[in-house]
Amino acid sequence: MPHRLRAAREAAAVYRYHEALEEFGRAFADAEGDPPRRLRLILESAEERYRMWLALADWEGMARDLRLSERANQEVGDPTLARQIEIGWADRAFRMGAYGEAIARCQALLAQGGLTPDQQALTQYTLAVAQLNLGRLQEAEEGCREALRIQPSPEWSMHGWVVNTLALCLFQRGKLSEARIRSAQALEHFRTEGDGLGLANALRVAGLLAEAEGEVVRARALLEEALAQARRVGHRVVLGFALTSLLGFALRRGEWDLALKLAEESLRAAQEAQDPQGVAFWKDCLAKIRSREMPELPPL
Repeated sequence: MPHRLRAAREAAAVYRYHEALEEFGRAFADAEGDPPRRLRLILESAEERYRMWLALADWEGMARDLRLSERANQEVGDPTLARQIEIGWADRAFRMGAYGEAIARCQALLAQGGLTPDQQALTQYTLAVAQLNLGRLQEAEEGCREALRIQPSPEWSMHGWVVNTLALCLFQRGKLSEARIRSAQALEHFRTEGDGLGLANALRVAGLLAEAEGEVVRARALLEEALAQARRVGHRVVLGFALTSLLGFALRRGEWDLALKLAEESLRAAQEAQDPQGVAFWKDCLAKIRSREMPELPPL
């Protein structure tokens, strides 16, 4: 059984998420004859598996996995794990565009209390990104700052992501001076950590900032690097961000051929993810680009 877990983690480390999840499933099956061990395996790997479902943008798989963790925790009765699972449901709602549900879940968790510092900071951050996607920029900025106040350690797994999102909030609010500082901090953090996934997202935010400041050549280089990095790590959510950011850049420059190629890649990604809403959106986007119309792109 340990070899199953080792194989799962080795596969995840090189972005083979489907393979990693299959190995976790085999490990659980191998432990069927030892129920306490199986429960422990399910609960100890719950956060790892969640990140893999997120990478695949497989929201139904994520829901099944969250329910698996819930059933396992009913046997154990660990309130800390129960709250972590609820944070997962809140994040899933955000990822699916159900921002009101995500906000309500996060606010309920914060009101109930009992969260660890990491959980409180993560809940605050999940609340902030939902607010950001609703255009509630001041609340989103304040939420990111609060998350960093609660958990200021660079060793926190979400530190670079919160700093990068804060840079994005500041950029959208026109606070370019601090946005540059925060963006540079995020880039340095992810490079130091060797985190290719976080780096891809930080590069795209840096690219958006460069464009806003009139550095078109640098912006293009950063956005292209972000997309190349996102393709390497194979994380569908971050790939979507990178594609959309470079697509927006191309449209703003009137580069219709490049925009068409990027929209076609976005459509293929939605089809591979079996995302009917995404497929419909990108088909409409493609039609508008072919007609030289400016489509309305997803939030940054």
